[in-house]
Amino acid sequence: MHDIWSRISKDEKINLTASLVFLLYGIWILYEALNNIVGVGRSGEPGPAFMPRIIGILLIGLSSAIMVRTLLRIKRAVKAAGAETAAPEDKTKSPVKISTMSIVLTFALFVFYSIALRPLGFILNSAIFSFLQMLVLSVKPTIKQIIVYAIISIAASFLLYYLFVNYFYLFLPRGILG
Repeated sequence: MHDIWSRISKDEKINLTASLVFLLYGIWILYEALNNIVGVGRSGEPGPAFMPRIIGILLIGLSSAIMVRTLLRIKRAVKAAGAETAAPEDKTKSPVKISTMSIVLTFALFVFYSIALRPLGFILNSAIFSFLQMLVLSVKPTIKQIIVYAIISIAASFLLYYLFVNYFYLFLPRGILG
């Protein structure tokens, strides 16, 4: 096992680690939504546990898909190399940076979001989270990009709050703005 791990490219190790972390985080979110969020919506409408359940299921599904895809790529690379040479690096470039630090920061932002939701409220907390997440994943953002990130984060937070409150009838934490 250690021999195979040493032959895996850095990108594949990052993909495996990230998918495992987000798989566990999705399981935790789903567990909490199923066991600790109580309350039902009005007749035929989703209750307060609806979105956390959806998010947990999506995280589990997407992280599982990334993990399976990565494992299949590793299997093909090891088989093609005849277990004699290291797996080839992925040559495609992306405007998104994926590094161990970005994975750690993303996980830290998720934890911050979970803890700060009640005191800061949905709008402010979501705007801060999405803005910082865009910064974490961007490669050397320009001032113009940073301004666009801020505008998108603020607008999306207000739009989501409006949709959840007025159409899904979910009461989200208002925090210090409410």
